[in-house]
Amino acid sequence: MSMDKSPENAEEALYQVLVMQLLPKTWSDSERVELEDIVRNLECGLPERVVNMLKFKAMCKFMGVGESNVG
Repeated sequence: MSMDKSPENAEEALYQVLVMQLLPKTWSDSERVELEDIVRNLECGLPERVVNMLKFKAMCKFMGVGESNVG
């Protein structure tokens, strides 16, 4: 399991992990638990509105909506 690039802050890290969760790759049980733990830990340090925006942005990327239209 690896990210595209090294995140510079918690928001970028959360966004990358959220996108990774949505990818159609079959994650092992331990990898899925690890991703969920990472998401939970990162969400705790960010305001709820930021977390919701990042979840929306990740879903848009997954669905193919251009990033220039989001955020």
